Amino acid sequence: MKIKGAIFDCDGTLVNSLHFWDIFYNKISERFFGGAPFSVESADDKAMRTQPISFLASLLHEKYGVGDSPRAVADFTNELFVWFYSEEVDLKAGVKELLSHLKKNGIPMCIATASEASLIRIALEKHGVMDCFGGIVDCSSVGRGKDAPDVFFAAEKFLGTPHGATWVFEDSLLAMQTAKSAGFPVVGIYDSHTFGQDTARTLCDVYVDDGHSLDELIYKLEV
Repeated sequence: MKIKGAIFDCDGTLVNSLHFWDIFYNKISERFFGGAPFSVESADDKAMRTQPISFLASLLHEKYGVGDSPRAVADFTNELFVWFYSEEVDLKAGVKELLSHLKKNGIPMCIATASEASLIRIALEKHGVMDCFGGIVDCSSVGRGKDAPDVFFAAEKFLGTPHGATWVFEDSLLAMQTAKSAGFPVVGIYDSHTFGQDTARTLCDVYVDDGHSLDELIYKLEV
């Protein structure tokens, strides 16, 4: 199947960043609960990974009593994200080679992310790959998380590429399912911090498994 456009998730797909959540819960414990252990229910943890910061902040404040207000939680989260993407994030293996190949062959690319666009830009500029992408579409700007296809359709419209030949690259099973249901061909990317990898392997059109590198996709995608 030919690829005419590429929509990339970033966290867990292009960059190793999903260990952020372990750090995040530890920092919440230190900042708001005097070091007492802090965790959230599994369903809430999954949801927060694919939703805008505003959703995360409201959920943590209202359900778990974090902070004086959702705004305080959002500000704390943003500060932590800026430090994390500036200092702690690196590219997944083979990313530069894959992006260079797609760019050389004239495949337009953009980012579709549940994280804030400004944060993603920090990480991609740091590693010298931001110029591969025409832009970043984030869930905050479209007003829906990746449990709905809005962000993928917005990214496809931005690219101007044909539906059915615009591929979505994701590590999140929820996002894969959303994109697949909306008619996008999907490349699944393994990440040790994501859920449902066994299901993802059978759902996706192409899957990059544990121990494999993204540059293998150069030989699997027809440009």
